[in-house]
Amino acid sequence: ERSWHGFCKRNDLLRGRLGLSFEFELSQNARVLELTPDNVWDLPVDEKSPFKRCPPEERNFLAMVKAIDFEALAREYDVLVCSLTENPGLYWLLYGWDCDCILIMNPEVIIGCMK
Repeated sequence: ERSWHGFCKRNDLLRGRLGLSFEFELSQNARVLELTPDNVWDLPVDEKSPFKRCPPEERNFLAMVKAIDFEALAREYDVLVCSLTENPGLYWLLYGWDCDCILIMNPEVIIGCMK
């Protein structure tokens, strides 16, 4: 219910392709960052991005988007977890990240992949 599959079903998106999926396991040594409304402001910012930090109270779409420097983030973490279900306040801080997701920045931490 908290997955991309659930989001697509609730919003009637790509209904014919939802059977395609896989599961994987991460190594216990994986450096995982779980995003929260508190720590999202500590993420490195891509200074070349046209989007800049701005408090969500300003309600300017472009200013609310976080332009994350993923290359800098990948030097500290292997995996980024964003749970909008558990932290709905992240929606406006990371506008465009519409559902719970996980970003694997270092594929070496995947130790098993199952269908």
